[in-house]
Amino acid sequence: MSRNCLVCGKKLGILNAKTITSDGALLCLDDTNKLFGETTGKEHIGIKPTYASWVQKHTSAEIKDLISKNQTAILIAPDRCIGCGRKISAFKATITKDNKRICSNCIHKVFKDQNDTVNAWINNHDSDYFLAYFKNDRSLKAISKDKAEVETLFCPYCNSENVKPLGADKKSFSVGKAAAGAVLTGGIGVLAGFAGKKTGKTDFVCMDCGKQFKR
Repeated sequence: MSRNCLVCGKKLGILNAKTITSDGALLCLDDTNKLFGETTGKEHIGIKPTYASWVQKHTSAEIKDLISKNQTAILIAPDRCIGCGRKISAFKATITKDNKRICSNCIHKVFKDQNDTVNAWINNHDSDYFLAYFKNDRSLKAISKDKAEVETLFCPYCNSENVKPLGADKKSFSVGKAAAGAVLTGGIGVLAGFAGKKTGKTDFVCMDCGKQFKR
């Protein structure tokens, strides 16, 4: 008995290499390769477990959406870039403080130029700090290994700019003015000029999604 690939409609029999989504749909080898942007296995032999496992954790709708937008799935593994999921050697990657790899292409999506200052900033920050800007299409400008300029203050969870400091007087505090000259000194962490004396961080709340974060 054969079934069809959820993307191209190809008939898939027992001997065809395929992956299965979380809702039981099938994806042929060619479309699995397209999903990951690389070779994932061989016809009549099978698809590598790493790729098959990723597909099994996602629905057919999610996978069709990625392929229709010409986007690739992101595999999380020690030898892969945290931004795009492509394999990259430690010699070619820039390594974060928590020992994650970032490729040059993904670095350029956050920083206009990649130089020693940018690399030092990445080396000195955890991967979550970089990803908050990468996933929300936000840019940074590295000043030193500890500091980077932020153009706009935003929520790292939903990307909204409708954020306010907790407990601040709305009349006396302008988020827009604060963000214009903000200097990020700890990735997602510190907003210079409005930092607490003891912790060096200010608590903000997103008025759209309701989540709290520190800058």
